[in-house]
Amino acid sequence: MYGLTDEDQRIRDTAYEFAESLIPYEVEAELAGGQLPKELTVEFQSRAIELGLYATNIPVSAGGPGCTALQQVLVQEQVGR
Repeated sequence: MYGLTDEDQRIRDTAYEFAESLIPYEVEAELAGGQLPKELTVEFQSRAIELGLYATNIPVSAGGPGCTALQQVLVQEQVGR
C-alpha cells in the first residue's frame, strides 16, 4: 500500500490553507464574471509562488517548484474544491 510522504502531506496542507484563504472571494469573483480586482490577483499569485504552488508542473531546472505528478494532483485537488 502506498501513502503520502511528509513532503506530499506538506504540499497538500499548504494548498489546503491557500485555498481556504481564497474561499471568501468566491462570490465576488462569481458576480464579476470570474474576475477579481487586479491587486488581489497579483497578491494571490505572489503568495502562490511564495508557497511553491504556482506552475507546479514546471521542473526546478526551468524555474518551477519541481513537484511530482502526485504533488501536482494534491495541489489541484485542493484549489479545485
